[in-house]
Amino acid sequence: MTTRRLVFLGHATPQDNAFTLWLGARLTAAGYDVWFDLKRLKGGETHWDDIEDALRNDSAAYIPILSMASISRTKRGFHDELGIGVQVLRSGVKNFIIPVRLEDIPAVPPPLVQVNYVDFARGWVKGLKQLQEALQKAGVPCRSIQDGAAMRAWRDHQAAVSKAARAERRQETLRTNWYPVLGLPPMINLVASPMMRESWDALTARLAIPHIKFGDCIATFASAQAVADALSLPGQLATPASVRTADFLARGSRDAEFKVAPADARRMVTDLCNRAWSAFARSRGLLPHDMAHATVWQFADGFAPDNKGWYAGANGKRSWRQLVGRKGKLGTLWHVALSARFELREPMRLQVRTHVAFGPKGGPLLTDKNKVQRLRKSLCGGWWNDAWRDRLSAAMAFLSDEEPRIRMEVGDARVEIAAHPLLLSTDWSFDRDPEDDEATEAEDIEFDEVVQAPERPDDGEDEG
Repeated sequence: MTTRRLVFLGHATPQDNAFTLWLGARLTAAGYDVWFDLKRLKGGETHWDDIEDALRNDSAAYIPILSMASISRTKRGFHDELGIGVQVLRSGVKNFIIPVRLEDIPAVPPPLVQVNYVDFARGWVKGLKQLQEALQKAGVPCRSIQDGAAMRAWRDHQAAVSKAARAERRQETLRTNWYPVLGLPPMINLVASPMMRESWDALTARLAIPHIKFGDCIATFASAQAVADALSLPGQLATPASVRTADFLARGSRDAEFKVAPADARRMVTDLCNRAWSAFARSRGLLPHDMAHATVWQFADGFAPDNKGWYAGANGKRSWRQLVGRKGKLGTLWHVALSARFELREPMRLQVRTHVAFGPKGGPLLTDKNKVQRLRKSLCGGWWNDAWRDRLSAAMAFLSDEEPRIRMEVGDARVEIAAHPLLLSTDWSFDRDPEDDEATEAEDIEFDEVVQAPERPDDGEDEG
C-alpha cells in the first residue's frame, strides 16, 4: 500500500501562480512534501495520468486554492482536480480536502459547501499558520528535521518555471519599509486643570496635541504650558507627574500620581506616537480614509503640481512618481495612500505600508471591497516591487520636504524619524523573469464601468 505523504496544491493558472509558489515554498520549508502541476504552471502540456495518480494514490492532503479565477467554469483543469479530490475524500481518506480562500469569492464550489476553508483573504501569514494547524490536525506527514534537499528541489522547480528566476549567491541590499526613529520627546507629562475639572474633558476633546486620557489628567509629550497655549487658557495648568520617556519605556512609572506597568507604558508611548503620525499626515494635506482594520492617509488631488512626488533614487538621481493619477476615460482617480504604525522595540521604527484608493474625480472614495479589489488588479497588475518602492519613496520625500528626517510636532516637543528606510544586506539574490514585467492592466472602459456601478453595502475588509 502506498504511503500518502504529498500535499497537493490545486490552483488556477496563471492568475494564482505567484501565490502557489509562495505557499509551496513555505510548506516545503516547514517539512511537507508539496506537489503541484509544474507543466501547467509553465503553460505546457498537462498529463492527467500523472495528476490523477498523485492525487488518488500519493496525496495525504488536497488543497484547492479558491479564487475568482479558479472557481470560473473556464478553469476545467481545476474543476477536474476538485472532482478527483472529492472522490478520494468519499473513499474514506478523512480530512483529505483543506480548501484555502485566497480572496473574497461569491460562493465556494458546491462540492466544498460542507468543508471548512482556511482564509488567506485576511492575510497570507495568518492563513499559513491556520493551514499548518489544519495539516497537523489531519495527520499529514511532516519531516521533523529539514536537511535542505526539499528546499533545493523547490528552488529547482522555480527555476524550471522561469529560466531567469533562480537564486544566486551574490550580495544585495534590501530596502525595508521600516523608517528608524531618530528621536522621541524627552518627557511624558501628566497635565491637569485643578480649576476646571468639570469642563476639562470637554476642553481636551478639542485638543489637537496628541494625548491620552489618564484619570482626571491627560498624558502627553507636551508641556503644561504648551497645552494651555493650544487651548487658549489664561491660567496655568498643573503637572502632577513627569517621567523621562526612556525610563517610562524601560520600566513604566511608579509615581503615586502616575502608576503604569512597563507593558502599558510601551503601549501608551506607541499610541502617542501613532497619534502624532496622524496629526502630522493631516497637517501635510493627506486625507483619512477608513478601512476595516486601519485608517489610511491618501494623497489628495492637487497635493502638488501635476500630482507628482519627487525623490532621490537609489543612484542619487532626482526623479518623480505619480501619487495621484487618472485612469479610464471618465476621469476616475487613483490615490496612493499610507498606513503607518510605530514599533518601539529595537530597532525602533515607523512601519509604513502603501495602498491605493479609488474614486470619481471630485467624489468620495469607493468603499465596496469587491470594486476596490477589481480596480486594484486593473491598475496595479503591472506595478512590481520597484513601482511600489518608488511611490513610497516619493511619498516619504514629500512628507519630509526632501529633507533627511521627518519632524512630527507634538506641542513644544517632537517625534523624529528618518526619511529614508532601514537597509539590510543579504548574501543571496534572486532574479525575476523579464516576462513577468508585462503589464496586466484591464481595459479603461472596464475600469470606468466598475466605478459607475452601484455600490453594495460593505461587510468586510477593504483592499488597497
